[in-house]
Amino acid sequence: MSWFLDDALSRFIAQLVVTIGLARLFARVARGLGQPAVTAEIIAGIVLGPSVIGAVAPAFSATLFPPGSVESLRTASQLGVVLFVFIIGLELDPSHLRGRTRAAIAIALLGIVVPFGLGAAAAWPVDVLVSSRPPTLELALFMGAAMAMSAFPVLARILTEHRILRTRLGSLAIACAALEDLIAWCVLAFVVAVARTDEIGDAFATTGLAIAFIAAMVLLVRPLLERLVERSNAPLTLTHDVIALLVLGALASAWITHSIGVHLVFGAFVFGALIPKRDGFARALAEKLEDVVLVLLLPLFFVVTGLRTHIQMMGNASDLLACATVVVIACVGKVGATTLGARLTGHGWREAGALGILMNTRGLMELIVLNVGFELGVFSPTLFSIMVVMVLATTLVTGPVLSRLYPARDAIREMLATVPSSVRDDSERIMVCVSHPRVGPPMVNIARALAKPMTEILALHLTREANDGSETPDGLEVLAPAVAQAEQLQMRIRPVAFSSADAADDIVRVADMRTPELVLLGYHKPLLSQALLGGVVHTVLREAEPAVAVLVDRDLPIRPASLLLPYQGSLHDEAALRFAARIQSETGAALTMLCVEGLGSTEEEAQVAAARVGARASVETSRNQSPAEAVLARTRGCDLVVVGVGREWGVSATRVGFGFGAERLIRDCPCSLLIVRERLGDIARAKVES
Repeated sequence: MSWFLDDALSRFIAQLVVTIGLARLFARVARGLGQPAVTAEIIAGIVLGPSVIGAVAPAFSATLFPPGSVESLRTASQLGVVLFVFIIGLELDPSHLRGRTRAAIAIALLGIVVPFGLGAAAAWPVDVLVSSRPPTLELALFMGAAMAMSAFPVLARILTEHRILRTRLGSLAIACAALEDLIAWCVLAFVVAVARTDEIGDAFATTGLAIAFIAAMVLLVRPLLERLVERSNAPLTLTHDVIALLVLGALASAWITHSIGVHLVFGAFVFGALIPKRDGFARALAEKLEDVVLVLLLPLFFVVTGLRTHIQMMGNASDLLACATVVVIACVGKVGATTLGARLTGHGWREAGALGILMNTRGLMELIVLNVGFELGVFSPTLFSIMVVMVLATTLVTGPVLSRLYPARDAIREMLATVPSSVRDDSERIMVCVSHPRVGPPMVNIARALAKPMTEILALHLTREANDGSETPDGLEVLAPAVAQAEQLQMRIRPVAFSSADAADDIVRVADMRTPELVLLGYHKPLLSQALLGGVVHTVLREAEPAVAVLVDRDLPIRPASLLLPYQGSLHDEAALRFAARIQSETGAALTMLCVEGLGSTEEEAQVAAARVGARASVETSRNQSPAEAVLARTRGCDLVVVGVGREWGVSATRVGFGFGAERLIRDCPCSLLIVRERLGDIARAKVES
């Protein structure tokens, strides 16, 4: 293998390939287990280091990561860290504190001071357990700082994945994390200043220079940034020149703070925090940078951390005791202090405990502190490894514990309660799931045709969350065309938008809670599947209790004039007939029922079924041996085909019916389709009766 890596560039590219590939692979596994990506990246770094690959395949490890190549990796990783902390500053939005300032300050101060004090106090006994050298003030300060910090981006992602971000708890957690971030970086500046100087007086002098740097940035640079934002008219005209200027500003700020004796990340953070957050400028800039930083550069930082982590060093009882002590103190200090602060500011035990668990989340920022301490000689290799394990352990437990304290169903129920309804809870409603602004109006049109009098439309849009907890795009903006169309048609509509890490599960949850008569979905072919009714649509068809209809819109008129209903007498066909009768009653459309010879019902039985639901239908029989072909041959002149799910028609709600051949009706039908699945309760009763 060594001949592939015979020069520095080849080796560096190979390190990138292995690092990014393993980090992405582990991140996919982590998502499946409900864990944030940062835990996967930390583990990937540890696996590539001496703890796993270095122990299992030392020759491979020595070839890929020889000692001489680590410095180039460290330099690239430092660039990634600087840009990442710049992004964190961009995402530090003061509006998170609006209306919560007093509570957030009280909780954040307790959440910083108590863990910092406990971490600093634990430095002496922990260091005695793992090394023979006497503990130092620098070690106490670094351990306190590492235990006091919370991971703002990781916390925002956990809030999103647990559907808590838009609840009262989520808003408070974001506010506290933002404030703690600000305090923690200032603490880090002082800790680094102390570690880099021999005299406490020099440390205070360095801290004074840092304060002067902040003052200069606020008084001189901030007004220039305000003018730049006004002239840029962001985010539409965020040009390469503007991006380059701001990145240069972040790098220059990092260089200045590094030169005065404070770590370079402090300058990058301050510069990012001072960039105005209005008009989407900071969010647009962060989006431009974070893909390259998070995917390309930041994994190198985790590898550098992993190369410094020696899990095998914690082989004796004293080291394991020290590790357990650090994890327990970190959890007790952070969870206990935050919970106490929340209780003192008027929050209940459940909400306070959940907030404590959330603020115990750690991640990249803590690893930055640990790596700075390691490079300054504060941490021994064994203690550094113990602290990395602490960061990983406290982050891993957050999701499972939070799920027990604050289940997704409770979070969604709390969010739905904040959106006023125009009808009683037991009133009829149709739930319309809108994925894009352009699909809203046609779905409202068909919902109107399907609705009984006084029915409310519950318009639902699930947003994808950015790392800072800001929605992109705004959920209510996506629903605006649907709302406008409903108001034009004089229909009651209740727009609901919230963040979701699993759209299908959340649609099913909302449907179970609000019990609509019908869940109406738009049609989208999954990107990586041949199944035309796959992905979110398949899950909702399979699991939602109410009746479900999927609209395949092909320029459906507001008032369709001609309906076609393939009919074989199945339970789903009966549901399709019921809804087709409503559309006919609302629009006056002509309804044709199509039977296939030898398949289910006769013309007489179809006429009886139509009369039962009050539909006026003409009935035809096709002798085509392929039911899907029979339907396609009859679609000429039709505005809408209303069809019950079933393999005979080529639209199945089960995996058996998937594939190009079985779904030809969806693919080739020239007019709009409404695919209907009956209520699960009715399906279950029919199975019992049969």
